[in-house]
Amino acid sequence: MDGPLAPQHEPHGNETNGSGLFLLVLLLFLVAAFVAALAFV
Repeated sequence: MDGPLAPQHEPHGNETNGSGLFLLVLLLFLVAAFVAALAFV
């Protein structure tokens, strides 16, 4: 559906889907490593 009731996403969703998901997972991994480092200090 391309109507006004369609869920709003980014203009280029299929372009940013792969790299965006990869960057999100990488960011979550870095944050988890940072929190683990703080916990061990």
